[in-house]
Amino acid sequence: MEDFFFCGFLESFSDDINRLSRLLDWPRIDIPHLNAVAIESDEIDDDIIFEINMLNRLDMEMFKRISEHKRTKIDL
Repeated sequence: MEDFFFCGFLESFSDDINRLSRLLDWPRIDIPHLNAVAIESDEIDDDIIFEINMLNRLDMEMFKRISEHKRTKIDL
C-alpha cells in the first residue's frame, strides 16, 4: 500500500476522485450518481456469508488497511 500514490474505493468514488484531483491539482470533477436504487435481497444463509468472507479475506484485510490509512492521512 505504501508504494501507491493514491488508493480509492467504489463506495466513496466521487469523494475519492475529488481527493485525487486536489492531490494532482486538477479541477474538481462532478461525478453523476447513476442507478442509485436500493436493491432488496432475500436473507443470505450464514454458511454462504462465511464462505464469501473466507474467499475475500485478503481483499477485506487490504480494504481495512487502506481505510484506516485514509482516515489518518491529512491531504494538504
